[in-house]
Amino acid sequence: ISEQDVKERLREMAEDIAAMSAGESPVIVGVLNGAAYIATDISRFLSIRHQLGFVGVSSYGDSKTAEHDPTVTNDLSCSVSGKEVWLVEDIVETGATIRDAVQYLLFKGAKQVHVCCLLRKVLPNRPCVIEPQIICLIVPHEPFVVGCGLDLDKFFRERKPDTRPFLLACVRRIHLIEAVEDIVELVLRDAD
Repeated sequence: ISEQDVKERLREMAEDIAAMSAGESPVIVGVLNGAAYIATDISRFLSIRHQLGFVGVSSYGDSKTAEHDPTVTNDLSCSVSGKEVWLVEDIVETGATIRDAVQYLLFKGAKQVHVCCLLRKVLPNRPCVIEPQIICLIVPHEPFVVGCGLDLDKFFRERKPDTRPFLLACVRRIHLIEAVEDIVELVLRDAD
């Protein structure tokens, strides 16, 4: 998939966020560090009034897998009190990081928190505890993915997506969890 394809999908995500925000001026909150790229692009593409902020939440530490309990590493950079929030994540595997980030944003007074992500990584035999409302692309559990904000030991975030292996399965727009489950099943089948 090309960089232009990813940008187009992010533009579509921004259109979906605008449509789903129904007259609100949402706060777009990117999860640092990986989603900084994605949240910034979505912010550029959004046609509605909004604020952009960031929060650091990590469950990786120095690992390649999300094996640690998520912790807040950087406090929220803007107020979300009484506001609709769109939490932007680079990759969702188990959903533990976004679950804790959503709880944190609600604790900070957010009226409602929605989640969107660049990648939904399918892990065999490990359900996702919270599914994003908007998913840009779905990938199987292998290979390890870098670029477009995703890193390996803090490197390669700038890598362009048209370098293989980046994305193996693409989904234009997903809003229903049932659709996600169907696609996850297809991705797992195709990965075998």
